This record gives sequence, C-alpha cells and structure tokens, in this order.
Amino acid sequence: MKSAILFTLALAAAHDRSHPDCVPYVSPPSPSGEIYHSLHAANEQVHSMVSMVDHWSADQGVLNALNIQQEYYSMYTAMQHLADAAERASFDRVDSVNAASEYAHHAAGITRLLNALVSKSEDFNSVHVETIIRDDVMSMVLPAAQVQSRILERFPRDVPCDALSTASDACRHLTEALAHAGDVYNVGPFSFAPVPTACRPYC
Repeated sequence: MKSAILFTLALAAAHDRSHPDCVPYVSPPSPSGEIYHSLHAANEQVHSMVSMVDHWSADQGVLNALNIQQEYYSMYTAMQHLADAAERASFDRVDSVNAASEYAHHAAGITRLLNALVSKSEDFNSVHVETIIRDDVMSMVLPAAQVQSRILERFPRDVPCDALSTASDACRHLTEALAHAGDVYNVGPFSFAPVPTACRPYC
C-alpha cells in the first residue's frame, strides 16, 4: 500500500514537472466592480436595440425606425462609459476568467445587433434611413474596438487558455459581423487590435 502511494505521488510530481507553465483551476468569485457594472449596463442597451430592430419592419414606417435611432444614442453612451471603465480595469489570473466570459457576452450582443441591421437593410432602404444606419454602424466601431483592446490587453500573461479562447472566439465573430455590415452599408474596412496569445493551460 505504501509503495502504491509513493508511486502515485511520484507520478503527480512528474506530471507537474512536465507542465511547468500550467495553472491550477480556481473558481472565480462573483463578478463585481465598475467594469462589470458597465458591461451589464451596456449589454442591457444592446439587447434592447436588438429587440427593437428584430421587431421593426418597413410597414411600421420611418417614425418607428427613428425610434430605434433614439435607442441607439442610449446604447452608444453606455458603450462609451464601458470603454472608459475598461481603461481603468485590471484583472488577475482568476478574475480574468470572469472578464473573458462577460466580454464574450457583450461581443455576442454587438454581433447579434450587426446581423440584425444587415437582415433589415432592405427595409431600412425602403424608408430612406439607410444613411442613418450607416452612420450608426460607423460610430459604434470606435467604442467597440476600445472595449475589446482595453479589456484584452489587461489580461495577465498567465490568463487561462480556456478563458482567452472564449474571448478570442467572440472577437472573431464580432469582426466577421462588422465586415459583413460594412459590405452591406458601404463603410469600412475596419480593423481591431489583435487578440493576445499569451496564456497558460489548466493543470
């Protein structure tokens, strides 16, 4: 029995030596602080915009389309506040798991909004508000890019690779949606800062 225990301990030690750069899994605490409050506030505005665009059609006319524009101002302001909060944020390895997850949720919302605007492009054209939508797409690029770069550049070099992958996938989908919207509304091209690659696998 003693020899079996020693053998098991030896295997564990050998495993640790073969993965010197891995990090142990630690369940992250509940998200709190300015950055998460700002993320949640921005996400609420984005989801409200998505719902309005999804439920709008050309039959509702230009006035209802302009109501969407009024909602856009609230969303844009929330995104600007989020970009400011991201500039002041800092994450350790454990908290970066929360940050990656929350950012991915935010980026997914922006992606859905862009896709919704693309799907309704002919309707917007029919009521002659395509120029307004084009300006909206252009104006949301800067805060979206700032949020992405400021959050991801604050990840520590030992951020878990799973967390970084979550954020990276969200960035890729957002970039693709933005490129598609740019093609449809004749704006761009746009470019975002590259996603960092330094990370550590879980042990």
